[in-house]
Amino acid sequence: MYSFAVVPGIVFLAFLGVTVGPLLVADRRYELRDPNQDERKTIESHQESAGLDIDRIAVIESSRIRSIRVAVRGLPGRRVLFVSEAVLEDLADSTSTALFAAEAGRVQTYYTEFRGLAVGVVLGILAATVLTLVPFGPGFVALGLIGFVSFWVGRRVQYAADDRAAERVGPDLLAKAFQRAAELRGVEPETGSWETLFEVQPPLGDRISRLRDRADWYCLCNAVPPTIGHIETTRPARPRTTGSISKQAEDPLVWPSYDSHSCVNRLWYCQTHIHDSWVPC
Repeated sequence: MYSFAVVPGIVFLAFLGVTVGPLLVADRRYELRDPNQDERKTIESHQESAGLDIDRIAVIESSRIRSIRVAVRGLPGRRVLFVSEAVLEDLADSTSTALFAAEAGRVQTYYTEFRGLAVGVVLGILAATVLTLVPFGPGFVALGLIGFVSFWVGRRVQYAADDRAAERVGPDLLAKAFQRAAELRGVEPETGSWETLFEVQPPLGDRISRLRDRADWYCLCNAVPPTIGHIETTRPARPRTTGSISKQAEDPLVWPSYDSHSCVNRLWYCQTHIHDSWVPC
């Protein structure tokens, strides 16, 4: 009976360790303070532009080391935004907004919560196998399968978070922000290899390459003025998604609602309704 109670406890503690643990670590690792009036206005401006909703702001003092750090920690309802002084003082506003948008994407896709649950489930199965609550062979097969699926899904969640951020600020700006932050940290964004195969979060270099590829397609599609028949119009800066699909197809100014988060579908819409009139980006 005792052994059966251990497994849920391990899952719960692992989940808390991933989701809440970083809050405790940050409180002891960094010198934190509340933002002053000017900093609060700047941060709130970045929040609004990035679509980031948090409950508290903590500024990381970086007088000795000019670290670049923007991170949201904690569970829903108690999320804390940690932002270093260097982000507010050394980065361009557009770069800072893009980094805020990246965190907003992770919040909106519940990346941290998924990661905590995945770690908890993997450790729970391992504990059940070690405690002989499940047969050794099937237990390790289940451990391998669930671990592999968790790693794969975790990367998809991170990419989905990047996509949401890219929809907010643009894929090219987001890629440049990641690259700039890496340069200021003195690191080279690494790409995937066998060493990163079992990491839930994809390598930063792969994320940047993916965003740059998306930026090329996005630019190609949005460089084309919509033309139907012999009438040319100017498309608004952001797609509108009101009305039915059939009505939208008749209006060159309105994108179909199911295209709002898909560059590939936007390209299909361009190709279908603009008669392959591609122009170089």
